[in-house]
Amino acid sequence: MTSIGSVTPTGDGTGVRGIDAPDGVRLVVPTMGTMASIRVDGPRGDTRGLEGRITAVVDRLDREFSRWDPRSPASDVAHGRLRLGDTSAEHRAVYALAIDWRNRSGGAFDPHRPDGTVDLAGIVKALAIERVGAVLDDLDAVGWVCNIGGDVLVAGTTMTGRPWTAGIVDPADRTSLIRRVRLLARHRAVATSGTAERGAHIWSPLDDQPTSEPFVQASVVAADIVTADVLATAVMAGGATAAALAASEHGCVVLAVRPDGTTATWGLDRQLQTRRGAHAV
Repeated sequence: MTSIGSVTPTGDGTGVRGIDAPDGVRLVVPTMGTMASIRVDGPRGDTRGLEGRITAVVDRLDREFSRWDPRSPASDVAHGRLRLGDTSAEHRAVYALAIDWRNRSGGAFDPHRPDGTVDLAGIVKALAIERVGAVLDDLDAVGWVCNIGGDVLVAGTTMTGRPWTAGIVDPADRTSLIRRVRLLARHRAVATSGTAERGAHIWSPLDDQPTSEPFVQASVVAADIVTADVLATAVMAGGATAAALAASEHGCVVLAVRPDGTTATWGLDRQLQTRRGAHAV
């Protein structure tokens, strides 16, 4: 899980609530079985109806791709009631994107469950964050943060001009952070995948091959949220080999936690680490 310390969630989890702060807007939007936390600093555009715009974007994806919803096209495909080729153009495009990422991750990311059925959950949440980001971009703000279920995308800076900082949560102690990450233009998204909260829920076509080094949590910092989210899942499935690929081929920073609690990093600028200390990227 990833947290943004400067985001102030509001609401009780039962509905959408917003606070019009002097310098911007704070929102919490329950969606996709989790929470979306939004912070917008210094918006110059019209923020009226922002909750509805965000909810509409995310709910549309959820209605199409959720396998928890027995009425969704994704459920129909999984149960053989609908052929993938007969789904919407958007559905087929998301599946094609997932297959492309399977190829680009060396097979570590796979949109097919072990039983062979299609499950696009591993990419849809990131697409939801990406699309919410497009809504927030329209506000012409000094900066903004979108955090859905611990995966984070940012733009710009805070009102004070400081970069956004995300905290990577310790899987062994959910109240502690193992690292803080400064999110800048080149690396403005961070996603975390792991087994601490949901147990073993990640599959891969590589499952019948020995993993080079297993992890209990993997965080990926990337230029966009789809890359970060997909490769965080890939690192959990493919271990150190997938982590090295994420850093070398996709320009990402990877922070992984081993079962014994020690950490490993790839793509981390050593000079940056030395200058800012062991707890900042």
